[in-house]
Amino acid sequence: MSIVKRWLKVVVRCIVDLNWKIAITVWKYQSIVIRYLTSNDGKSVVLSCGIAGVLYPKYLHQAPPQQDVYELWQQVKSSPQDAKKLLDVVRKLKHPEQMFLFCNNTEERQKFMQLAEEIRDFVSFRVQEAFRISSQQSEKETQENLWLLDSAWCIEQENLQVIDYIIDVFPEAKTKLEVFTESLAIVSVLRGLDKKLETRGRDSCGLSIMFRMEKEQYQKFCGYLHESFDDDFHNRQLSPDLKNYALDVHTVNDDVVVTFTYKVAKAIGQLGDNVAHLRNYIQGDEILHVLLGKVAHEFCSAIVHTRWASQGIVSIENCHPVDNQTLGNNRGYIYAVLNGDIDNYADLRSMCENGSQKISDQITTDAKIIPLIIDKFLGEGHNLEEAFCQAVNLFNGSFAIEMHSSLAPGKIYLAQQGKGQGLYVGLSDYGYHIASEIYGFVEQTADYIAMEPGQIVVLDQNSDGGLKAIKTFDRNGKEVPLQTQIAQTPITTRDVFLDTSRFQHFLQKEIHEAPQIIQKTLNGRLIKTQSGHITTNLGNEILPQKIRDKLREKKYRYVYFVGMGTAHAAGEAIAATFANILHNENNELIFSSLLATEFMATYSKKDRHNTLVIGISQSGGTTDTNAAIRKFLEDKADVLGIINKRDSDMSFLVDGVLYTGDGRDVEIAVASTKAFYAQVIAGTLYALEISKIFGFEDEELHEIAAELLEIPGKLETLFARREQIAKSANELAPKHVYWDTLSTGIGKPVARELKIKLSELCYMSIPSFTAANKKHINLSAEALILCFLGAVDFSGALHQGSLAKDLRGEIAIFLAQSNVPVVITTENDITYDDVIPPQKQPYQLLKVIPEISPTFAVIMNTAAGHLWAYYAAEALNKRSLFFAQILDDINRLESMVVDEDSFPIQILQNKDFQKCLREHYENYKNFVENNCFNNGLLAKDIAELEKLFLLVLQIIPVTATPFLFNENWSSEQILQEFKSKLTYLRTWLCRSIDAIKHQAKYITVGVTGFEGITDMAAGELNDVFQSLLHNQLLMRYEEDVNEYDLITLSNVQRGIKVVGGLLYNVYHEDGDVYLETIGESMFGDSQGKTSRYMDKMKLRGGRKAIAIKHNKVNIGKGQNQENTIIIPLRSLGKISKILLCRFDTNENLEALDKIALLGGLESKNSKATEIFVTIQENREDILTYYRMSEDITDDNFLATVLDKVTVRDLLLLPHEDISEKIIAKVH
Repeated sequence: MSIVKRWLKVVVRCIVDLNWKIAITVWKYQSIVIRYLTSNDGKSVVLSCGIAGVLYPKYLHQAPPQQDVYELWQQVKSSPQDAKKLLDVVRKLKHPEQMFLFCNNTEERQKFMQLAEEIRDFVSFRVQEAFRISSQQSEKETQENLWLLDSAWCIEQENLQVIDYIIDVFPEAKTKLEVFTESLAIVSVLRGLDKKLETRGRDSCGLSIMFRMEKEQYQKFCGYLHESFDDDFHNRQLSPDLKNYALDVHTVNDDVVVTFTYKVAKAIGQLGDNVAHLRNYIQGDEILHVLLGKVAHEFCSAIVHTRWASQGIVSIENCHPVDNQTLGNNRGYIYAVLNGDIDNYADLRSMCENGSQKISDQITTDAKIIPLIIDKFLGEGHNLEEAFCQAVNLFNGSFAIEMHSSLAPGKIYLAQQGKGQGLYVGLSDYGYHIASEIYGFVEQTADYIAMEPGQIVVLDQNSDGGLKAIKTFDRNGKEVPLQTQIAQTPITTRDVFLDTSRFQHFLQKEIHEAPQIIQKTLNGRLIKTQSGHITTNLGNEILPQKIRDKLREKKYRYVYFVGMGTAHAAGEAIAATFANILHNENNELIFSSLLATEFMATYSKKDRHNTLVIGISQSGGTTDTNAAIRKFLEDKADVLGIINKRDSDMSFLVDGVLYTGDGRDVEIAVASTKAFYAQVIAGTLYALEISKIFGFEDEELHEIAAELLEIPGKLETLFARREQIAKSANELAPKHVYWDTLSTGIGKPVARELKIKLSELCYMSIPSFTAANKKHINLSAEALILCFLGAVDFSGALHQGSLAKDLRGEIAIFLAQSNVPVVITTENDITYDDVIPPQKQPYQLLKVIPEISPTFAVIMNTAAGHLWAYYAAEALNKRSLFFAQILDDINRLESMVVDEDSFPIQILQNKDFQKCLREHYENYKNFVENNCFNNGLLAKDIAELEKLFLLVLQIIPVTATPFLFNENWSSEQILQEFKSKLTYLRTWLCRSIDAIKHQAKYITVGVTGFEGITDMAAGELNDVFQSLLHNQLLMRYEEDVNEYDLITLSNVQRGIKVVGGLLYNVYHEDGDVYLETIGESMFGDSQGKTSRYMDKMKLRGGRKAIAIKHNKVNIGKGQNQENTIIIPLRSLGKISKILLCRFDTNENLEALDKIALLGGLESKNSKATEIFVTIQENREDILTYYRMSEDITDDNFLATVLDKVTVRDLLLLPHEDISEKIIAKVH
């Protein structure tokens, strides 16, 4: 489905819901959010929610015997190649049995800590010596150093610090291994959220912990509580709507299940706040500690969730987990958490409330429907597994669900649907660790399986654990074999650690890590010659010998730098650097940066043996960039890569790779920053190495190479001046509606990159300009114009060249037209001192960049711009915090009201409530008067909130609501509407910085995700699929075609009449593929016929094998010369079925419809386009033969030549054969 179509669906949905404002705004900001989909090197991270969970099998694997870690360390010091072995041994020491030994042995813990310090010192020495080794040896040492640093980190942070955490929260954990193990389980999910999963959303957070004990032990437990906590224990079981500190006691057979729930809802807060609250609740819960320390019991499971409200206001009631309590049933026993949206929530809620049950008005989250629908199916006689599967089958949308229940203690149920949400199961020696992002469980294990769309998983405590014990089901509750393989992530908690004493956000941290990633990129790639000059040291693995030879022989004419988003901006900067360094008169190379999608859109096949391509990608998996590289390779070009991730898709495509950083420089924030700097540095290394091949002398290149080594230090100097940048952004960003970015010369890529970052972080549509094109800036808009002008002129210092005079004039014009230019330049640049008024210079003239040559001006200007963008987003976000604070105050004051029957009137008349709201109202009026919301809120929002304030403050009577809102509201409804409006405004104004706020969620979640066969256009094949779905021979959302095949099939069905067909099951066993006919699937004239695969049989080749191998529709002739389409269908990551359709062709198809049949000319890779391009060499002959005019449109030209070609030939012949037939006819 195209992005435009996705956007239309969003807008239509908003209009149908009569939410015109959102519809208009969504359309208005389409360019920004589309950029989220297509830029940022393929990253698409949405501010939504986080899920985690833990379950330890009963038959816990004992800790394996360990090699002595200290003895192994001595071995590693002399043979560093054993570093991975050391890491493996250290990781095994995280087993609960091993950690419990450290727990009570202070001396051993100190010895272990000293080992970590020794390892770090050893690595520091090796890094200092990296200057003396080859690039190939450097890559090897880099990997060894990573393993060693991981070992030290694992000792300190994942072992000893976790022990301290456990003892602090659960003092009784020191007494017994069993209690320590349970405590470790609970702590593991808290730490998985803490500053990790909660980066995706943190307005509320909830934890459910389940224990089981025998009835005799439960009586003993109650006896202990009777002494001091009996009333508390009783009252907590009466908690309506599953609030904080809720307790549930449920009898199952001969056991009693006790479930503890902890929740926090806070619309305003920093990373780590919510987890700190949960930790404090657990730490202070005496009833929990009595159970852990005094009663024999079993820990069953824990599930936890961090939320960003997309359905329902921020409140304890809407905080997940939610249970199956209703106003008619106050006993909860099913607990569920949700990521994503259940699109048919309103219908399902109405269905539940049609009976005797009524959901509390306080609960408005769509997650509530999950336990209620499960409970409904339980009431119809299904067991819990069946009920869960049946419920999931009812839900529409894209989501991930985690559930546990006191009806089946010791089990966790998981479901994933659609492609907008992830769900993973980590596998350790001692348990299952669930998380919605991999870094939610990496503290426990690197091994995991990724759930596939349509998959349902049940984890059972009553098992041996591991992959074999995982049960998987389809949506009808039928158990299916698990075919997923265990994967392993190289990421550790060291890569995703956020030191909140230094940084508030991951983006801030990642910008400040620029010096480190640059230093890592330079390690081993620069050396000193005997003459003392610094030069590059790139091995053949980076620049292969065959490319060196072609460069030396001057066989290249073009050098292209290909990337997407930020990588494309880096490519522009590298192209300019190449042009600058390789500047002598003998160089005939043409350097150009290409946006991968634009190259693909205008691609035509030709010989490119004279072309060198450098692909740029942080992940190495950017789809469009890799597609472009494949085309270049097909055309005989040579390709190099600048990549961060080792062993990525691109690394296997290219001839040579220059890796940036150490491959583990993870960017948690959506906005890519440090990758950009490293890519430009890597490109500069390539330029210097190629200069040597061209005969440049070392002394000519020494100055540039030496300055490369100074870049990390100069960035540190720039970052030390961040307060000046923050002051400018805080003062100017909230006051201006329109922004532009401007640069010139080599600084042009800076303007492009900052345009992307400012748009991502501040949610504004921001154009970028060069100084020469300033006439296109709308000067009447009184815009904020960010000018990145530090050392951007290769002709000399700015204050000495003619460019300086031009730029001074431009800035003066901006000021004269009441615009606000912000000039970011070098520390000694005096060009603008007498242009920008002195009183404005603290905010508008930022001399923060250390003196730098133009070669590296891009890096320094961009780093300054990234900081300005970060602080601007923070400044804009503060407006949303105002509304968040009001919400928090309302929730706090509501919690003090005891009498729920008179709650709405009581809270509105409460003196503290009125005093608090009046203060907020006065502040709100001041903000409005000072235009603090002028680029955030519409007049309608401001007016509505004003009226709601007056109603809540009882300045206007409740009886006025029909005149104000055309609604007759009660006091309770007024308060609810007020909170809903505050939630909406808080969300709308939020600038989430590390992730995309939920307005963009509509693009990647539920509504707009690719829906495969359910999204096919009407036609013959669509009818076949709908029939198979109706008869449950295919399962909606489970078996599906890829998006490319969907387009192909939608086009093909224009020219065919399906006459019969059947489905085959596909089995993958020991590297072979087997087929088995699904007899009841036969339709049309295939009914009653036999098939060689009536019994399961090995597939030995042919078109079916090709379709399965390449996961691509195959159209051709069958064994009996009939026309057939073979359609592969994927499920859970593999081809699980193929559909074979026999067809006749519709030879009465109009000529223009034939073009659509072949994919149309709009698609540059369609069969129609390939034919059109191929016959262009004979265009004049074709025009003459068919008597067409020169100015005929492309569509009419192709329609004319295809008019006499049969539909059968168009479908069955390759485009080359069709083109030959057309040309042969003309000749």
